[in-house]
Amino acid sequence: ILREYLANVSGSVWGNNKDPVANALALSNAILLLLNNENEYDNPALGALFDAGANGQDLLATEIFPEGSEEYMSSSMRDASYEEILHFVHGFGIQNALPSMQNAIVQAMNYSIDNNNYIPLSDLPEEDYDEEYLAMALESYFGIWAHDPEGDHWAGGHEYRYINRQEMMVGDPQAHNIIKEFFGENWRYNAELPQTFDGEFSLSYTPDLYYTNRSRYLKNLIVKGDNDVSIIGNDYDNNIGGNQGSNSFTGKAGNDYFIGGDGVDRAYYTG
Repeated sequence: ILREYLANVSGSVWGNNKDPVANALALSNAILLLLNNENEYDNPALGALFDAGANGQDLLATEIFPEGSEEYMSSSMRDASYEEILHFVHGFGIQNALPSMQNAIVQAMNYSIDNNNYIPLSDLPEEDYDEEYLAMALESYFGIWAHDPEGDHWAGGHEYRYINRQEMMVGDPQAHNIIKEFFGENWRYNAELPQTFDGEFSLSYTPDLYYTNRSRYLKNLIVKGDNDVSIIGNDYDNNIGGNQGSNSFTGKAGNDYFIGGDGVDRAYYTG
């Protein structure tokens, strides 16, 4: 995800050349810390690191639920990777290297606060309002809250009024465009299904499958293990890698590339 955030988005306003953001991260000496669990906060070595003047952003392993995991498929838990890694890139990169983007974020945030579209949590320091606003916008844009897990049609802890990019385009077009013009319209990283995954994984949105609110923005998928797996593509140019089992791939509208791997594999062509 960090590599994805720093990958250029050709032709975009702020993402066309992200080298200044990557350089700002390097110059800040900031650290992205992957901790096992909350107990690591009591680790003396971690305390000594920050006492020595280190800056950083933490992410707990217990908050990571990658594609194909039980929590991902059931949409029972939110993967915090997108938010926490964004805080790292925003706080130590974007704010220092892209003042025009930062100004656009603050302006959009202030407008959303004034119109009760963004309601910061009561215990959130004011200096962090913009970081949480950007994170809420990104998560909504990429479908993380689209299944409305809280049942109130708000993202986060009743923080952001819009839960998908279609609603953002209408109600908060500034945030919609900020995300699009830095991150692009889809994820380009290679999502990997775990070796234990079995059955079907869809990259195409299906209302009854809540996880497809998020998987619909993937384009590349690699299947691990030796179970038989069926993959449903979407409208992007999908790059699919099969496993040791017998896989099937159904394309949709893009210029797809399917490497079946071992086993007896089948590609379905439609349209």
